[in-house]
Amino acid sequence: MTSSGQEHAGHRRVGQAPARRHPEVELTRGERDREIVRLHEEELTLDEIGKRFELSRERVRQILNERGVKPIGVEGQGRQRQRRLRHALDQRDSILSRWRQGQAIGALARELGVAPKAAQRVVDLHATEADSAARRQSLNASSAASDRRYTDHELVAAVRAVAERLGRVPSA
Repeated sequence: MTSSGQEHAGHRRVGQAPARRHPEVELTRGERDREIVRLHEEELTLDEIGKRFELSRERVRQILNERGVKPIGVEGQGRQRQRRLRHALDQRDSILSRWRQGQAIGALARELGVAPKAAQRVVDLHATEADSAARRQSLNASSAASDRRYTDHELVAAVRAVAERLGRVPSA
C-alpha cells in the first residue's frame, strides 16, 4: 500500500467499499456504472435505478456526475409526468366511465392504479359535454337519495333494532 492510501492492484481507496452487486448479475463497478448511465438514458428515475443496484438516489446522481452525465432534474419530472399521463391515457375509457358515474377522481385513480393528477388531466382533455351532463345527472341522483330525512320515531326504532341485534345499547 502506498502512502497516498491506495492499493496498487485495485486502485481502491482504503475504507472504500467494493462495488455493490446487482442482485441478479455480478457486475464490476465499471459495468455497473455503464448500466446506470444506460438506464438513466432510458429515462428511469434516480430512485428506480438506485433500487436496482441497492444504491441511494444521491449515490446514483454522484455516479452519473462522475461519468459526466447531467442527472435529469426538473425536466426529468416532466418526463415522469408524461409517463404517468400515458399510463392514464391507456385507462381513458375506464376513467371516463367511472367519472361519468360520479366517482371522485382520487377514488377512481386508486382503483385503476393511475396518478390522480394524470386521471384529472385525462378527464380535462377527453370528457365531452355529454360526459359532464351524465356526471351531473349521476351526482344529482345520488345526492337526492342522500337527502332523505328521518323522523324521530324512525331513528328511535332503528336504534332499538340495533340494540336488539347487539344484545346491548350501542355506545357512541
